[in-house]
Amino acid sequence: MGRATNEVFDDWARRGRAAGMERGHFVRGVQALQAIPLQRGAASLDLGCGNGWAARWLAERTGGPSFGVDAAAEMVAEAARVGGEGSSFARAAFEALPFADGGFSQVFSMEALYYADQLDVALCEARRVLRSQGTLTVCTDFFVENPHCHDWPEKMHIPMTLLTEVAWAEAFERAGFSEVTTFRCLDGRPVDPELPEAQRRSQRHFREQVGALAIQGRA
Repeated sequence: MGRATNEVFDDWARRGRAAGMERGHFVRGVQALQAIPLQRGAASLDLGCGNGWAARWLAERTGGPSFGVDAAAEMVAEAARVGGEGSSFARAAFEALPFADGGFSQVFSMEALYYADQLDVALCEARRVLRSQGTLTVCTDFFVENPHCHDWPEKMHIPMTLLTEVAWAEAFERAGFSEVTTFRCLDGRPVDPELPEAQRRSQRHFREQVGALAIQGRA
């Protein structure tokens, strides 16, 4: 991620928004996590870990070591502060992961890889650190078929890679993944009644009909 993107998320972490990101993403993210064929004792990696919630989820369910990386230093500091048995966190770029080849059984990423400066390189790095038959699972709200997200780059003033569902699958295949599948993760939580009517309709449509896009491939 570029400097501007890191600064945005450093600021969010300092203002306590990491916990809100967890609440916003958790229901959809867990559906994608539950699709991973987890193995007891296996090592996991979370790309764009934020406050580390997914890394902790993986560690709790596998009993194996779980690592989270994020390019925003303040997010890594928040993840380390929250902690979690079996979990550890470090700052790293998605395109240059500080891990040996084939060290992980599963790599997960929620709402993060579209910030990568070079998405294809980041996907290849995820493939490199996976053992044979390991899985990469990405869950994202930012994709072409979600009409409610297209203005995010303008609102946040940072670059983001917007792909179709098919293009995400093709990117996985270019990086060397096989058995690539896509599915949607819906969210049945009620919408905040205090929101303006137009925003309530938009959020309800996204949660109930569009959903987050999950992409999974095997190394």
